[in-house]
Amino acid sequence: MIHTKDLIEKVKKESEALTEHETFYHPKREYFLCQDTYKAAKISAAGVVTGLKQLLEHKYDRGYCIVRPPGHHANKLNL
Repeated sequence: MIHTKDLIEKVKKESEALTEHETFYHPKREYFLCQDTYKAAKISAAGVVTGLKQLLEHKYDRGYCIVRPPGHHANKLNL
């Protein structure tokens, strides 16, 4: 909900274009990509949303999500 659709599509396109052992890091924009970045981000976001829903449904008293990618800054980036 923070990121623009353009950024999400850019990450998807760029990460899927990388080979198995290839990586990309953009220091100015603070993001790192590998072939599985897009997939990992989707799984991470789904885990956080699921955890939050379960907290709001009172299935748990507290929650903590340890997700990938680490060191990520959830802000809007102008690419």
